[in-house]
Amino acid sequence: MPTPAKFLCAFLFAGIGFATVWLAARTVPPEIKLDGLNLVAAGMGLTLGWKFVGSRVGEGLRPAMAAGLTAGILLPTFILAFWAWRMMLIRSLGSVYADPLEAVNAAISLAVEHAPLAFSPALVATVLGGGVLAGLLANRLDRAWG
Repeated sequence: MPTPAKFLCAFLFAGIGFATVWLAARTVPPEIKLDGLNLVAAGMGLTLGWKFVGSRVGEGLRPAMAAGLTAGILLPTFILAFWAWRMMLIRSLGSVYADPLEAVNAAISLAVEHAPLAFSPALVATVLGGGVLAGLLANRLDRAWG
């Protein structure tokens, strides 16, 4: 059932996802391409905000903050996993890998190798702070209009 709190969570987390890639693009080396990833991250944030956080607001401040915090951890993890999988697929089109298992191992290696860039302190503070704030705002909206 659509609620104002779900809409707010969806749009706030879409913005957080977009901002996550925007911030990451300024910290990663130029050879790492993040073209179009900001829109995918916004879509991931939209879905995560609607389905995960939006369905958990209205139960009090602690559950709303916890849902926002959890979504703030999940969002960059999903973005990193998607980016690594996408890079693996692009490389596999050039016949870089001998078999599918090698390609999957390469995607996991890419994600592990680039995790420190994806979880830089500024980015983590932005995503976690934004997630908690989004959960609190949605909880307040649900109490006012729910």
